[in-house]
Amino acid sequence: MSIPGLGTLRAGNALYSVDLEQRIVQWGDLAEQIAPRDVALGRTCYELMNEVNPRNAASCRANCAVIALARLGRAHRDFTLHGRPVEGVTPLFDISVLLAGDEAGAVENVLHLVRCSGVEAASPSEEASAASPTGDPVLTPRQLEVLCCLARGKTPGQIAAELGVTPITVRNHVQAAMDRLGAKSRLEAVLAAMCLGLLPANPEPRDDATDDTLQR
Repeated sequence: MSIPGLGTLRAGNALYSVDLEQRIVQWGDLAEQIAPRDVALGRTCYELMNEVNPRNAASCRANCAVIALARLGRAHRDFTLHGRPVEGVTPLFDISVLLAGDEAGAVENVLHLVRCSGVEAASPSEEASAASPTGDPVLTPRQLEVLCCLARGKTPGQIAAELGVTPITVRNHVQAAMDRLGAKSRLEAVLAAMCLGLLPANPEPRDDATDDTLQR
């Protein structure tokens, strides 16, 4: 597979690539274990993946966390997608993300390396009960509230006092938000939430706010 910015790649695992508008621009031979090439090329990745298995809607949606981070020049951490159920069994695919760019370093394509990691029993009501791409929000209201406080430079202890919860509860909300956004730090979680339009781009900062609050 020839990927702009990376040249020709060969791998024993499935590969596919999307542009920053989430259109599938490359679909490797082994990716046909997910869907046929003629069905995949040119479509949005979230449309295809939700068609393959509606349970993917939790991760695959317009302006998802993978694309939000890619637009910031950051690669999303590994995540799992569900394949099409066959004879009561659902394949599980681990996805690793690589970024490909132009000579100036601007990201142009988001490469997905797909590894089949196992199977699980398919739920009889899997399709009927699965979330749609416009269903549940990416983050809960409390997770958004905590991230907004972090964006203003508040520490977990200060957030806990403001919200009337324990610092451990705040940390749990932060970790859950990081997991849902595919972020590796508080800063990445805040930036991803801003790119998704979930947080204001310029939250009112505290006078004594420091970058260290977000970096941890």
